[in-house]
Amino acid sequence: MMKKGFVYTMFTIVAVSSIFLVLALNMDKTSTHTTKIIEKIRADEVHYLVEGIEKDIKRSGEISGRRALLALINWEISNGEFVNVANESVKEAIINGTINNGNENLTLMENNTISDWMQTLETLAKKRGLKTTILIPNTTVSMESPYTLRVSTNAHIQAQDEIIEVSYKRNTTYSNIVSVDNLEDPFITVKSYGYAKQNFIECEKITGIANSGDWVYGFAYITDENNLLNVTDKADKVLITGTVAGKSNFNGFAGIVTEQNDAPTAPPYVFNVTNAKNIILNNSIMVIDNETVWLTNITTQPNASCYFNKRDAPSFLSRLEGKNNTDNDLGIAAFIHVPSLPVEMQSGSDTYVIGYEYFEGLFD
Repeated sequence: MMKKGFVYTMFTIVAVSSIFLVLALNMDKTSTHTTKIIEKIRADEVHYLVEGIEKDIKRSGEISGRRALLALINWEISNGEFVNVANESVKEAIINGTINNGNENLTLMENNTISDWMQTLETLAKKRGLKTTILIPNTTVSMESPYTLRVSTNAHIQAQDEIIEVSYKRNTTYSNIVSVDNLEDPFITVKSYGYAKQNFIECEKITGIANSGDWVYGFAYITDENNLLNVTDKADKVLITGTVAGKSNFNGFAGIVTEQNDAPTAPPYVFNVTNAKNIILNNSIMVIDNETVWLTNITTQPNASCYFNKRDAPSFLSRLEGKNNTDNDLGIAAFIHVPSLPVEMQSGSDTYVIGYEYFEGLFD
């Protein structure tokens, strides 16, 4: 089946060639005027072909990039192991559809690599008397944001009409942003031997203005009462309130979120968060990250956790390598519900914990 990435270029080739054929059949082929028109059409055909190739390279990079991530994650989960150098493995999958330096084919990349696209396009052009050479000398893969990758491709394009000896050359770099949204996290699946599964879905977030610059998490405790002396397990809770002005005994909380711009106080805090009491779900586990409040909307039930930013957590590429090291402040994390795991994998907690930390510590 012909891939969508080729439709634009195919249309260009067919449309321009059809015009050429009609004109050629209705003109005196021996006239100089007709010859010039034919040469102009053929030259335009080469020009439009190169333009079509450029558009298709960008589209194919995005499509192949996303599919390469899916293929690599599927391979890791199926084999129970991780790749050694994630960005190089993604690159190899995009270009050749292989892993481990070509030693194994990735089934999901069959007929979906950039190399497949180049070969198909060269074949289509040849049928129209056009010789096309497309070289991809360099492709780089890097983290763009915690939830996206940048795939940059340097392409050398040459198209030549073998009849009138006209050619076009282009050297261009194309960049695509590839999202990891809703892909399965192989780090959690492999590390838990398949007992825990989570997909990369970014949590909702709200922001404040004044903040203590801390990173903490806890269960939301929403109240406007003034005396908080009798609140139990404060260290596991984040106080959500209108203001701390006039309140006492709040220093034991893991963090504080207020709707007003209060004066700095002892626990980690985010102030001036609009409508916080109505937006945040009471008793849900949440994260304070500088001025950002990440919302999971999960309580004590075994629901799947979304992902939030955590600067010292592994990034997506680090997770592909099975590593828990930080990566340029692009780390992400999610919570794991310990009671949902098999009894033999439960250790030290009867609630939610940060997934990558738990599984690394569990099997050290």
